[in-house]
Amino acid sequence: MGEKKVIEEKEEAMKSKTSLVFAVNGERFELDLSSIDPSTTLVDFLRNKTLFKSVKLGCGEGTPQQEKKEPTKPKEI
Repeated sequence: MGEKKVIEEKEEAMKSKTSLVFAVNGERFELDLSSIDPSTTLVDFLRNKTLFKSVKLGCGEGTPQQEKKEPTKPKEI
């Protein structure tokens, strides 16, 4: 019984939260969740609603890989 009550209280608390607060490079952002399209990505938000215009999106596949290049012979003089 006690566990069910805790779960219900957590669910109720989640429903009452209407904002998201986070910081980027020390700058605080507080968003009203009712005014944000749920499909908005963090990259889109940063590029369109902040001064952070050069935000890059990685491939989303884990660790970055270095581009492999074939070694080249030095040019003869």
